[in-house]
Amino acid sequence: MSAVIAPDNLKQSHGLGDKIDERYKLIQQRKELDKKSKELYAEITQLEGEILELMQTANLDNAGGKTSSVTITEQLVPTIVDNDAFNQYIIQEDALYLLQRRVVATRYKELIDAGETVPGLEPTTLSKLSQRKK
Repeated sequence: MSAVIAPDNLKQSHGLGDKIDERYKLIQQRKELDKKSKELYAEITQLEGEILELMQTANLDNAGGKTSSVTITEQLVPTIVDNDAFNQYIIQEDALYLLQRRVVATRYKELIDAGETVPGLEPTTLSKLSQRKK
């Protein structure tokens, strides 16, 4: 890890302070865009529900407007209603293929902090910036 630059050396650090301020400005812009994106997503989701209801009432599989068309598609997805029964099935049937391969980072850190080693895993430290407004 590199040393922290003292405030009096900031001007000599090739615009580090300017880069930090620019990053903060971009984060704020992204927050505004994310908010707008969430609002648009909510509108899209509402319209999707309305369109699906109208199409199902009219017994239509596809429909169109002036600029686009839609088709109803279906996909079977699992919903866990009994986690214990599901976990037991995974163990009894050796059905790990039903699970996504992702380790819960917080639980892994708890094991590491407790001095345990998990076979097949090694800890990797990621460096990120934490930024706040002055």
